[in-house]
Amino acid sequence: MVVIESHVCGLPGVGFGGYVAGLLATELGVAAKVDFLRPAPLEVTLSVEHDAASGAKLLDGEVVLAVGRPHETGGGHPAPPAWTEAVQVSTSYVARTDSDYPNCFGCGAAVPDGKGMRVFPGPIGARDLIAAAWTPSEAFAGPDGALLPAFVWSALDCPGGLASRQFLTSEPSVIANLAVTQQAPVLAGRPHIVIGWPVHHQG
Repeated sequence: MVVIESHVCGLPGVGFGGYVAGLLATELGVAAKVDFLRPAPLEVTLSVEHDAASGAKLLDGEVVLAVGRPHETGGGHPAPPAWTEAVQVSTSYVARTDSDYPNCFGCGAAVPDGKGMRVFPGPIGARDLIAAAWTPSEAFAGPDGALLPAFVWSALDCPGGLASRQFLTSEPSVIANLAVTQQAPVLAGRPHIVIGWPVHHQG
């Protein structure tokens, strides 16, 4: 049984997508794909069920909210920017006063450290690249100092969404699925660069 706390949201009243997917990834291992079927409610007791195909489902009663399967992501990634560039775009993000979602669990600048991921993404120069300078809070780590899967997945949500809005379409959209292959631990208290970039657009 799991309960998504009220502050773990992107859109008001809806469980944050990266966190929801990361809950299922915890059951499946480090490489998985999660499809979102319905918004996950907050402060409601949900259940995780394994199925015959080695997958996992997140349920609200008998209603299936998300489905995860083992999945290896392929392809490479763009070269990340320099740390100073990532710091600059994150600083600019925090300085803005027109954020649509100041209380977003992923990128909300109004959410205090330890309560939100505080990943502050922005475009890098003339490149089709979104980046953020990010030092994860120890509040999201296990005893070994490594972030738990739900928080690793959470850190990737907003940069990917912003890359879509910045480079592919300005139309309102939500994330249909997330796929992550984690190749190494993400350690709390260490500086990281989170990036997002466009791959393709299906309409």
